Amino acid sequence: MTDTQLQAMLSFLETSTKKAYEEDEVPKDKKIIEDLKYLDDQDSMHTLDVIYPDYKQDTYPFIIYIHGGGFCMHHKNEIYRHHALRLANDVFAVVNINYRLAPKASYQDMIDDLHAVLSYLQHGGRQLHLDLNRMFVAGDSSGAYLASYLPFLVQSYTPLDMKGIACCCGLFDFDTFLQDNTCKFPIKKEMLHLLFQDDIPKASSILSKITPSYPPVYLMDSAYQSFSGEAKRMKAALDKHAVSNTLNIFPKEEKLPHNFQLLWKYPQSAMVLETIFDFFHQYL
Repeated sequence: MTDTQLQAMLSFLETSTKKAYEEDEVPKDKKIIEDLKYLDDQDSMHTLDVIYPDYKQDTYPFIIYIHGGGFCMHHKNEIYRHHALRLANDVFAVVNINYRLAPKASYQDMIDDLHAVLSYLQHGGRQLHLDLNRMFVAGDSSGAYLASYLPFLVQSYTPLDMKGIACCCGLFDFDTFLQDNTCKFPIKKEMLHLLFQDDIPKASSILSKITPSYPPVYLMDSAYQSFSGEAKRMKAALDKHAVSNTLNIFPKEEKLPHNFQLLWKYPQSAMVLETIFDFFHQYL
């Protein structure tokens, strides 16, 4: 695929996401603090929103949400604002983040942005009425990869305590993702080339880094046009180290596309949201 063809494909995917957002059911509005800068620079990607549930209390357990988009597309607004508003329908506040994207940003830049988010919450989370001892993280697709990476960083940011993770339609090892012929994602090689050029670091594999101290994980995917093989491999790695987890793969016959859970037109999206809430409540 030429660079021109790749840019055309990315533009098509962005347009499709925009159209899905415009057609999506608008969630109930909530109290939002928008565009907080988690790094003191001029980069608009170093921003986050905090969304609060409808009830008032001194502190809230909270979910950091990390959007997907192949490490090179999307942001915390539009369809991801809708999703974050729905995540705030339970007891949790939601910290909905931006981060720098390829090709302008490298893989290490994205990891550095995760460090910066954690540092910001470590020092300023209490002023935002967040319960630093009850932190969760969730993400979809490439955002699920970054969400699953966060536990390896959080130990340096006491008193932040990660209680659980929700990964929807995620990838967890770039080599197995590329080798999996059941994954028909149209530009997976080109997407990873934008991120790594031709040098995928071995240390990037989540599957090889799991230990018994890893937090509990909810995994969800669709067997239809998504990354279900990656979810199964992640579950196997978690089971090997006796890490609590739940795997929910929707059957191919339901024809649910990659990241369907972001769109409220699918009845299964509400089921996924309630299952995430139920899973997280076990660890509050």
